Amino acid sequence: MKLYTSTVDVEQPEGFEAGYLDMQDVLAVLRRQGRMILLVILSCLCFGGLFLVVTQPFYTATLTLLLDLDGDLKSETRNEAERGWAKININYNDPYIDTQVRLFQSYAILDKVIDRLDLLDNGEFVASADALDNSLFNLRFSLLARVGLLEGRKVRAEVQDKRSWARDALLNGLFIQRVGDSTILRVSFTAATPTLSARIVNAFGNAYGEDILNARYEATQLASQWLQERLVELRKKAIDSDMAVQTYRSQNKLLETYDKDIKDSQPLIDQELRALNEALTSARAEEASARARYDQIKGMIDGGAWQSQVAGSLANFISNDLRLRYLEASRREADIARRLGADHIQAQDLRRQMDIYRGQMFDELKRVASSYLSEATISAQRVVSLEQGLQNAMASHSVSAQREVQLRELENKAQNYRDLYEAALTNYRTALSLQGLPVSRSRIITPGSPPDSPNYPNRAMFMGMCLMIGVLTSLVIGSYREYRDRTFRTEEQVESWLSLPFLGMTPRITEGSGEARRDAGIEVLARQAIEAPLSLFAETLRSAKVTIDIELPKQSRVVGIVSTLSAEGRSTIAMNFARLLADQGHRVVLVDADLRRPRAGGVLAHRAKAGLVDVLIGRASLAQALAEDSGTPLKVIASGAAQRVPHSASLLESRQMQAFLSELRQSFDYIIIDLPALRTAVDARAISPFVDRFIYVVEWSRTSRRLALQTLDVEQEIAAACVGVMMNKVDASRAPFYLRPDFLTKHAATAGAPA
Repeated sequence: MKLYTSTVDVEQPEGFEAGYLDMQDVLAVLRRQGRMILLVILSCLCFGGLFLVVTQPFYTATLTLLLDLDGDLKSETRNEAERGWAKININYNDPYIDTQVRLFQSYAILDKVIDRLDLLDNGEFVASADALDNSLFNLRFSLLARVGLLEGRKVRAEVQDKRSWARDALLNGLFIQRVGDSTILRVSFTAATPTLSARIVNAFGNAYGEDILNARYEATQLASQWLQERLVELRKKAIDSDMAVQTYRSQNKLLETYDKDIKDSQPLIDQELRALNEALTSARAEEASARARYDQIKGMIDGGAWQSQVAGSLANFISNDLRLRYLEASRREADIARRLGADHIQAQDLRRQMDIYRGQMFDELKRVASSYLSEATISAQRVVSLEQGLQNAMASHSVSAQREVQLRELENKAQNYRDLYEAALTNYRTALSLQGLPVSRSRIITPGSPPDSPNYPNRAMFMGMCLMIGVLTSLVIGSYREYRDRTFRTEEQVESWLSLPFLGMTPRITEGSGEARRDAGIEVLARQAIEAPLSLFAETLRSAKVTIDIELPKQSRVVGIVSTLSAEGRSTIAMNFARLLADQGHRVVLVDADLRRPRAGGVLAHRAKAGLVDVLIGRASLAQALAEDSGTPLKVIASGAAQRVPHSASLLESRQMQAFLSELRQSFDYIIIDLPALRTAVDARAISPFVDRFIYVVEWSRTSRRLALQTLDVEQEIAAACVGVMMNKVDASRAPFYLRPDFLTKHAATAGAPA
């Protein structure tokens, strides 16, 4: 099972849920940084109040102005299609609206305002302009204008003369804003006094209106002069073009007559062509009909079909009489042949009569065919005559058509000149009617009035802004302080960074009260688990014992106490843990194996004459090195080093050390070893093969999380044998700001009040 994180090249350990945000953690951060947050907010509010006291107030008067969108002249009025194109849209910065805003900033408007109010010699205006120019009110708009985020305000530049200075001062106080998507402008002016701001903003509105009227009057005057000259020229050209049309028509004899069929005037040659086409079409139809009748009857004659009938034979009296006689003779012959026989003389006579009638009918059919042939011949001759006439007419029409093209070009030119003349005449009359009385739809909707209170500084908004800045600044500072805090403070940090079980917290033990509070001495710390058995300190040590007993049941246990750096409370934990186990009736020995900076042996066995080093080098026996703790059955073995041992790691990994621990296992249930810090010496790594389990001690708000992670990554054998992490020196007054409420409730119920 992996108990530690093996990768240290990342900012957060493996499995750390950086995206999870718990509201309890957020509230805890706010509680921890509460004093700083409150201090920053109060500082910002105090600065805001001081600023309001010393700042010069400014007053802004505002008027609303309706723009003349379409103009007054008929030629300026847009139709519906143009209105759709010119529809005001603030997202596209309508050119007309932008033009009117720029017009307010023109020298013509500014000079009118200056002259009307005599601002060059107005001391009140001069003082107001200087105050506004040096104020924060102007600075904010100047900065926005410089970066292009604000239109309608000009940044004051260096000026050389008095009028230029006055223009620039007016621009500094002028602000123009469009009202929604309408054609209404909100014009504002800021000055040091309410009456001055109202007078200047109204002067701007009046000057704008006068400038519009003057511009329209000058435009109509120039237009009327130009139109008058244009009318004379167009009238002459229209007359000349009409004369050219009439002259060309007479010279080329391009006469026209009224045609009743089309109800319009048409050239004679066109009427003649239409009549010839109609006659030719009729003649060709008659020719085809006559030729068809002749071909039909000729086919009957050639085939001997004397009994066949055609339209001409049916209308012939002789043919009908012969056919009736033939039918009567045929009937009588059939009757006599039936009664008297076919060879009877009457039957024979009747058959001879029938042959005569048959020949007569065939001759009559030939006569009809001859008449059909004559009709077809006449129709063909008529068609030939009409085609020849049509060809002659078309030849004449081609010449006439070329002349008519030139005629139409002359007529179109003459009509264009007449239209231009009529349009110019209409515009001229309109210009004359408007020249005497120029009118503009632009007007002031709401005139400017002196404001009752200054708009700058806006006390409520400014204090609210200071409050917001204070809150944001304090949050940024608090977030930075939290970000810079890379130490262990909570159970979640221990488990997520080190991937080791959390054994518990041991609070910082202090004595005294008030401002004279100081850290307790080592003697007091070493008795904490015994004197306060129901404290959180003792409960954490019992939690470590239970964990060790579960992992190592029914055997002698060698437990090493280690830490990342010195002075993290490792020796205090070792002494209290050993005393707690001894107080519970276990056979316990505490070995001070910190041969470089021994401490536990000096506190609990300061009178011992021999120690660990003496036993390992053979100068003393185990019995001589064992010392008794006063108040508990705990046995203590001091380090025995009168001075720092340069090769302490060699002693701790030696066979003598292994034999020493084996001998202790025969007599004790728990062997607690106080080892040096992992980052300052390799002694703990040297003795790790002889140690069953380790307890890793970190100091609250001091041990670096990254350093502890790197340490365990290097000391892999120790990390693998570590039963858990114990957080020492927890500040009881500040810990609730980091610990979750459920953790505090759980330990308060199980451990009682801390010592």
